[in-house]
Amino acid sequence: MTVPRIFTGGWGVGIRGMLPASGWMTRPVLGRRIRYSERQTLPTGSWHHIVATRDGASGTTTLYVDGALEGSAQYTYAAGFDSAVPVDIGWLNLDAGFHFLGILDEMALYTRALSGTEIGQHYHGGVGRGYCDPITSPAISVSPSSPPGFGTINVGSTSAQQVFTISNTGSADLNVSSIGMTGGDAGMFTVVTGGGRPCASLTPTITVGASCTITARFTPSSEGAKGTTLRISSDASNSPTVDLALSGTGTTQAVFFDVPEGFWAENYVNSMYYNGITLGCGGGNYCPSTVVTRDQMAVFIERALGVATAPPCTGNTFSDVNAAMPGGTTIAGISRTLQLGE
Repeated sequence: MTVPRIFTGGWGVGIRGMLPASGWMTRPVLGRRIRYSERQTLPTGSWHHIVATRDGASGTTTLYVDGALEGSAQYTYAAGFDSAVPVDIGWLNLDAGFHFLGILDEMALYTRALSGTEIGQHYHGGVGRGYCDPITSPAISVSPSSPPGFGTINVGSTSAQQVFTISNTGSADLNVSSIGMTGGDAGMFTVVTGGGRPCASLTPTITVGASCTITARFTPSSEGAKGTTLRISSDASNSPTVDLALSGTGTTQAVFFDVPEGFWAENYVNSMYYNGITLGCGGGNYCPSTVVTRDQMAVFIERALGVATAPPCTGNTFSDVNAAMPGGTTIAGISRTLQLGE
């Protein structure tokens, strides 16, 4: 088996064939050989990325294979690493030669120990990219990073939405592989695309500098404190997995005095309250039997649709509606929004 190695007068890194096992190792000329793993095999006929670092301050020697940590060891080399001899690349300068039967490319020596993040970025940058080329990789930012709780919500009712913005702060497209709830009371929380800039799906590709939004809600099925984790997984170089803690409390205490537990429309009424569509008719009551006029209904619809300001329009959409009458502007705005798909 061939032995690809990089050697200086101080130390070397490579893979040595000792069938049936192969062990990665580093070894100074006058010191102890450090072996990191056994039975590490690399398929032939394809490129592989090998990096070894030596942190003099901590005495740690670390090896990475294809962007991933392969092993590390701490050892004090009494002979040190100062050397003035040539660097041997692709062969071991011994009597037998140990020439590497393969191709080596993009060799690099650094005056400091690279971090695991930097090594991963070099590897994921792609075959053929030089080490001096700008590193392009996606990076994720999610806001808010510490979401507030949903508060106390009546069992069976649905809370107001919380909006989360996912931004790509890196230099390459960000590919989100999944967005969902995990652990705890996951079944009581939901996440969908929505908000001001809805993501195209729950597996969006976000271009450099762009962002999109998702929304989460809480619908408790029982009383007590509830919680789960909203998890966003992607190929981001800084945080491939973003976990956000969500919480809320379920209660059976009535929201309105005149809408008791078990009332047929209880959950619908409570959800309207939690989402800011109505605060009731005063005095802690909802007045479920009170007639709602069509202009009052328009205000409810406007709040449910999130139409904060009626879009500008010319002329009257309906012959019996004008801007001067109560709810007139709201009715015109809803009609305009539905017509334009805004």
